[in-house]
Amino acid sequence: MLTQFPGYTVKDQPIQFTQELARSGEGTLWYTDRPDRVAKVYHTYDARRSHKLAVMVAHPPPDPNAAIGHISYAWPTELLRDAQGQIRGFLMPRISHSVDLIELYHPLRRQRIGPRLTWMQLHVTAGSLASLVWAIHEAGYVLGDMKPQNILVNRMAQPSIIDTDSFQVRDPHTGDLYRCLVGSESFTPAELLGKDLAQVIQTPVHDRFRLGVLLYLLLFGEHPFKGQWTGTGESPPPNELVRQGFWPHAPQGLIRPSLLTIPLNSVHPQLQHCFHRCFTEGHSQPDLRPTPQEWVKALRVAIADLKTCRRNTHHVYSRHHGHCHWCDRAQTLGVDIFPGPEPPVHRLQQQIHQQIHQQMHSRAIPGIGGLRKWLEDLTGRLTPPAAAPFPGSGSSPLPRTTRSIEAKDLTPRLPLVAAIAWVRRLGQRRWVQIISLPCGMMGLWLILLRLTQPYWQERALTATGTTLLVLLLCLCGMISLGLRNRQGGS
Repeated sequence: MLTQFPGYTVKDQPIQFTQELARSGEGTLWYTDRPDRVAKVYHTYDARRSHKLAVMVAHPPPDPNAAIGHISYAWPTELLRDAQGQIRGFLMPRISHSVDLIELYHPLRRQRIGPRLTWMQLHVTAGSLASLVWAIHEAGYVLGDMKPQNILVNRMAQPSIIDTDSFQVRDPHTGDLYRCLVGSESFTPAELLGKDLAQVIQTPVHDRFRLGVLLYLLLFGEHPFKGQWTGTGESPPPNELVRQGFWPHAPQGLIRPSLLTIPLNSVHPQLQHCFHRCFTEGHSQPDLRPTPQEWVKALRVAIADLKTCRRNTHHVYSRHHGHCHWCDRAQTLGVDIFPGPEPPVHRLQQQIHQQIHQQMHSRAIPGIGGLRKWLEDLTGRLTPPAAAPFPGSGSSPLPRTTRSIEAKDLTPRLPLVAAIAWVRRLGQRRWVQIISLPCGMMGLWLILLRLTQPYWQERALTATGTTLLVLLLCLCGMISLGLRNRQGGS
């Protein structure tokens, strides 16, 4: 139902609000009658905030993904005014079919929304995020409050930054500074902890720490200042660990990697160096933290160095590491955070075999004419409904949904299992036994020839040996059938 705020306009045109999207202490987000725009309406009027929004609308940063039609920033595009002409909010692009960043880097949540995602995609997302921060800094802005809740990813794992109205903004004409007044625990650099953000002029150096934390989350699945506490008493809170510079890979810290911590040497050496610069050297010398440009370059090198595991195509690892870390981890810890899609065949296959077994012993399996209907009935009983993991999205997520996995993996296996059972039933007939014996021997002969194909000097010997074996088995089969016929006649 449309809700029109009395007198609220955008460029002198009335605006209608169709549905409330979210509410906070600062304002309310609304869907509007413009399908590609959402509105943020503040609860109260603030003149200084209005000036800040006017600067942002007039000076948007360049979007690195504009060429591919992706919205990288929920940036204010138009000002929302009340009946008195005061700025009470703004319109921004609507970012649909996306989830919070935590859904991507958290192993269990990632398995639900994008089971086919590999470490390669996480590297690509990290590089895309670094490029967005790079563009923001080039435009003269400081993000300030960087956290996973302020970053959305779509079903192609492309990131978008939201809550941009909290950025630190400087008017390029007057020089007026509009500070970022909010911060998040464990994402604030040590030099800003305990300070009044309303009195602090933040710089891109502070954002570099926050960016490093987000990139670590993407590549390692946990916060960099998390691990096994080796000091006395209880482990300090996250902000205190950041203040002291205690992270698992610090040379003299009181926190060590846990059994589940992914080793730092699993990533490319250039990324290892960047993380040490960000959290070890950058703790005492913040200017040494890698810039977004340096992160982008290091991630490009790391992506080019990634290799797909031969044993598991969902495992991608750095060539510099020498071997697949994910296979080693699965073997030693029994934990695989990149298992690939888990189609519902492991549990359902047992049910299928049980149903077929019951069908075989309770009644005769139908012939060709009734086999199709029997399979359809069996499929309908055993196939669960698929659910789209992305809210409001009926299309494939990152990059396929459970529905497409079922359609690809489960469906072909049901006729195969039933056909095998049907053939076993036919195998009890004598003429089938007579035909199957030479056919099976011929198949064995072809397989052995195929296996020895690379060794040409052994092919002649293999052909001779397998031919004699086939003839011998055929002779034995004929003798056996002759004896059975004689016994049956007597």
